[in-house]
Amino acid sequence: MQGIDRNNSVVYTGTFSKVLSPALRLSFFVLPKPWLEVFQIKFKNYHSSVPWLQQKVLQQFMSLGYWDSHLRKICLANKKKHDLLVKTIHELMGNHVIIHGRNAGLHIMLEINNGLTEDELINRACKYGVAVYPVSKYWMRPKQYTNNMVLIGFSGINEKDIIKGIRNLYHSWFCE
Repeated sequence: MQGIDRNNSVVYTGTFSKVLSPALRLSFFVLPKPWLEVFQIKFKNYHSSVPWLQQKVLQQFMSLGYWDSHLRKICLANKKKHDLLVKTIHELMGNHVIIHGRNAGLHIMLEINNGLTEDELINRACKYGVAVYPVSKYWMRPKQYTNNMVLIGFSGINEKDIIKGIRNLYHSWFCE
């Protein structure tokens, strides 16, 4: 959105947590030019809690061209995990589930059609050692929520554990 904004009204914010490390605690703003002076005036006395050396290393990492290469590797690794996750879900759960939000980040939303509620799905998954997360708290119109969906993240999981996790979910949701 920020890249196509013609009215200087979009502020882009982000972090480096997913592509580098959450331990760095680095985040950023991309401000429209008219807002930059206002930001500099309002925050002229602000001292970042991120050490100067970390900021300088990241700046060098980017300016020397390593950032683009690193980002391509991370995106490729996450695409492989995403595709494996979707493939494994289809193979094991077939028509009993609907995958929402493909290619929309580092998670998917899974709608499970087996009569279990969101809480039951989460609790059964937990018994099998798999963490899945509620969708209901993000629903804008709670009365329209079907109460049979969960979020599944995949970025911090290796490929072997993705397969194992989906197998465990299958057993917890369809074999008990």
